[in-house]
Amino acid sequence: MDKIDWILAAAVVLSAVLNWLSRQHALPRGARRVLRKIGKQRIVSLINQAAEMRDLSRDERRRWVATKLQDLAVSRLGVRLPLSTANLLVEFVYQQVRRRLK
Repeated sequence: MDKIDWILAAAVVLSAVLNWLSRQHALPRGARRVLRKIGKQRIVSLINQAAEMRDLSRDERRRWVATKLQDLAVSRLGVRLPLSTANLLVEFVYQQVRRRLK
């Protein structure tokens, strides 16, 4: 292999490592732990339930999902999840689902 091949190989490896690192820190550690314990599918289910509530505004549906997620954290984890963390998780999961649908 000549010098250019090594440079290209190093660029590919560096790109893969940076991509992996960017995914690892998409959420704060505490939020990742809560997401792992509660499960993304449960949050998706709450989002889908809220989507069917046509009489509520978009903000009210988001608030409903965050509140239900807080209740779920109390029942499954025994802790009260801060509203900011609940909103962060709801938005994170929603964006992931939306990306997959495109």
